[in-house]
Amino acid sequence: MDALINTAEGRIVATSSLPFTQRRVRDLTGISTGVRSGPIGDTPFVIAPVVVQAASPLDLQGVAHSAATLVDGAPTVVQTAEDVGLDVARATLRQRIDARAADAVAAGVPLPAGHVSDIDAAARQWITNIRGLLAEMPTLTSVEWRARDDAYVDLPIADFNAMALAIGGRAAQIENRKAELYRAVAAAADVAALRALDIESGWAVEGAAP
Repeated sequence: MDALINTAEGRIVATSSLPFTQRRVRDLTGISTGVRSGPIGDTPFVIAPVVVQAASPLDLQGVAHSAATLVDGAPTVVQTAEDVGLDVARATLRQRIDARAADAVAAGVPLPAGHVSDIDAAARQWITNIRGLLAEMPTLTSVEWRARDDAYVDLPIADFNAMALAIGGRAAQIENRKAELYRAVAAAADVAALRALDIESGWAVEGAAP
């Protein structure tokens, strides 16, 4: 970015996102010139690159740009970090919480021989269906459970019941953590409070994949 500076008055006449051309200077001043400094009529001027004083925004902040001003004789744009709006910040946090919860669900729970079981709604429905089958066929001693890799794992009834409890508990724990964080987001008074929320911890449980 270039700035056209009236050096006599110490002010910026105009800025351009592209280098000033002879035509652009003529359009601004009415005088044709191909040089980057010199008089326009009786007024001295200089074309100089604009310096940007960059900001370092925190999370949930955007960057605002000041108009170009002269700082120690150099045309300068000052960036400032500003919090996004509270509603925008809340929506952003909820999206992150949803993504973190989805990651926790996707991790599943471990099965024997290194297999992993899903814990989503479909898996929980299969547990309900199998329990119904076991109620009708109490002599069954094991069930075949399809793991995430499509391998079938033979589970004795006691192991199936333990897995079912682990899946139900894990799913409930994830939903509880998500609800807890949603309440914290709603209760936050400002963006700084949202920025301080720890949405990464509290998802893992003993004996389950994080």
